[in-house]
Amino acid sequence: MADILRVTDANVGNDAEAMVNELMQLNGVVNKLFEALQRLGQCWEGDAWEAFHKQLGSDAEMMSILISHELDLVRTMKDAQRVYRVEENGTAEIFRSISFD
Repeated sequence: MADILRVTDANVGNDAEAMVNELMQLNGVVNKLFEALQRLGQCWEGDAWEAFHKQLGSDAEMMSILISHELDLVRTMKDAQRVYRVEENGTAEIFRSISFD
């Protein structure tokens, strides 16, 4: 028998907000990390400096992409929550308009 996952629009909204909070914290930590790594990068010269900064730039870009994708997911979750509420309200209106006399 398959497990049943009960999802409500409130749960989706709460999860989306929790994800935003976590992503903002992650973004802050990542920014501090890359600032520290840039300072560390000043320890090298020549080819080593170039290689370090090239990798640093690549890593920073990948983290930015990851956070951007997660924020897209959050926007999708919020859109789903909004659509669910609209449809739920529309269905309720239809049932209220039906006469069972």
